[in-house]
Amino acid sequence: MILDRESSLHGPKGHSRGIADCHVPLYTFTEVRPTNCPFAPPSDHGHPGILLGEQVLPALGLTVSQAASNLATTRQNLHRILSGQSAISADMALRLERFCGVPATFWLPRQQTHDLAKVQLAMPNALARVAHHPLSHAVLIQIGAADAR
Repeated sequence: MILDRESSLHGPKGHSRGIADCHVPLYTFTEVRPTNCPFAPPSDHGHPGILLGEQVLPALGLTVSQAASNLATTRQNLHRILSGQSAISADMALRLERFCGVPATFWLPRQQTHDLAKVQLAMPNALARVAHHPLSHAVLIQIGAADAR
């Protein structure tokens, strides 16, 4: 995941932007997919919490304690997310959206992709024992899953 600067952290005449201005997205994110692993999450960081800790918090100039306070969560909870030990929940994704303007719909698919890749690599033998009953293309279209394969 590459964090591209879309605008300056400084407002007019060099005034720094504060947290109150954070609802305006300052960054865009570009996906980088590792080419050597078909199950790799859409991020070279893997867990989206690592992206949050390595790029977003430093860009905002906040410590973990300050960010936790702003997110109305504990420092320990945020630390677990930043280290990849805990998932970014729907609740936290909405908090992050309010906090820095990065939509919840950015965080949740990345968390889900990370979780799915991790489980998929951990359980190939169990998956091999699951019966395979593929649906017809017509049914996939009917349920809205035609592009999911």
